[in-house]
Amino acid sequence: MKEKPKILIVDDQPENLFALEETLKALDVDVISATNGNDALKQVLNHDFALALLDVQMPGMNGYELAELMRSDERVQQIPIIFFSAIYSDDYHLFKGYDSGAVDFLVKPYHPSILLNKCRVFIKLYTQKREIERAKNYIDNILASIHEALIVTGPEGLIEKINQATDKLLGYGEHELIGKPLGVILPEAARESVSPGEQILITRNGRKIPVLFSSSTLRGEQLGSRGMVYVATDISALKRAEEQIRASLAEKELLLRELYHRTKNNLQVIASLLSLQSAYTKDERVLRIFREIENRIKSMALVHKYLYQSKNLAEVDLKS
Repeated sequence: MKEKPKILIVDDQPENLFALEETLKALDVDVISATNGNDALKQVLNHDFALALLDVQMPGMNGYELAELMRSDERVQQIPIIFFSAIYSDDYHLFKGYDSGAVDFLVKPYHPSILLNKCRVFIKLYTQKREIERAKNYIDNILASIHEALIVTGPEGLIEKINQATDKLLGYGEHELIGKPLGVILPEAARESVSPGEQILITRNGRKIPVLFSSSTLRGEQLGSRGMVYVATDISALKRAEEQIRASLAEKELLLRELYHRTKNNLQVIASLLSLQSAYTKDERVLRIFREIENRIKSMALVHKYLYQSKNLAEVDLKS
């Protein structure tokens, strides 16, 4: 269920609080009351108020002093304040009220419709502010959930927003890159327009990280002409795997080359021994066997040569 905006009313007179509560029933708000400044300070620290209505003339801590204390605390200093006064109505006290941080000043007796109209304005501003904050938090949560580095630049090429993945990848602190040119982390951006594809990002300590880079144009009223959104995917692990594969293939190539030469030499030795033995044999049946073996050895050597020289084993025609 959506929480209603809250209004704080502070007055030491119960009848005045009752009258305010009855008037504010016309609004879709929750009203919280306090009878003195100390109670009011406790309430503002425990609740998120859209507006505070303060009586000026109160014993102990008057409305101006309460407003000054509220304005001195960053947690509650943005709460709009409307002062009520039944006694002080000259220009001096109006000025003092505004000087304490008030946004409006009403003199008792006040007309309920005037009060309600003023309250509606501040409630609308409060509601719009909360909606903007929720939208911002929603977008921030989306950006935080993206594992790829995301960088937004404005029309001048300066970095306006990055996500947590960018901070983590490059080692920069929160907001440290905001306002810096893209070329600080992407050297190519300082020389020319960035092309999609493989790029190099520079970390805070100067380390180079290979990334797969993509970009898109971001248009909007706040950007003036246009901005850019960049997405970078770290491919360091992929590059390391490629290097390992290359090293492994090179090692296997060396092993195959050595194996080929040894096999070829051994086959040549066997063929030579058979040829030598044939010279001492007169039996035609034995000679046919020797020649058949020698031919098979030559065929094996030829197939072995084709296999070694071929880049694709599927293309080797063994039938021929």
